[in-house]
Amino acid sequence: MIRSPQIGARISHGWDIGTVRFIGTVEGSLGDWLGIEWDDPRRGKHDGVKGDKRYFSCMTPNAGSFLRPTVAGLIHGTSFLKALSSKYVEALHASAQTEKVTLGSSNGAIEVEAVNLDKVRARLSQLDMLREVSLDNQGVALPDPLGRIKETCPGEPFVPISGLIVVFVVGSVGTIYTTVVAVVTNVAMLCILPHWPDH
Repeated sequence: MIRSPQIGARISHGWDIGTVRFIGTVEGSLGDWLGIEWDDPRRGKHDGVKGDKRYFSCMTPNAGSFLRPTVAGLIHGTSFLKALSSKYVEALHASAQTEKVTLGSSNGAIEVEAVNLDKVRARLSQLDMLREVSLDNQGVALPDPLGRIKETCPGEPFVPISGLIVVFVVGSVGTIYTTVVAVVTNVAMLCILPHWPDH
């Protein structure tokens, strides 16, 4: 089941970032829609009005548009621990001692043989043993219950973060600072790095 964002949630679609201002049906169409106010008004098509009806308002004229909640590529964030698990916990392959691995930095051009990757997978999946993690661009936008991060990662890993909180934090005052405070309170060695988009 797909989790729907809430009003005020920060989302990204492609390279564009925005805030959910409306969730519901739109006259003349079936199903639910999200009304988004885009950070870059050039992405918008209107200011929340369709036909003669206002569905939401934008602070900047014509910065809004509608998106289906199920549109491909819509990201509306995850919790710190879900992002951590998603990145570091991988099922063991129980395969032969040697596996072929394509190096990500080579754009698929370089393939190497790696020995005993299951040992590496098993070690990384022990979240309580991690001392340094990177959650770059993992879409952290939601806090975990108070104390849950410390329970899961008692070693308090150093967490260099670039992009993820910045992407979901800039611009939406209420929920944003609550999320940042909740994550920072639970991670003593949090380091937020600057993030510049690649485009």
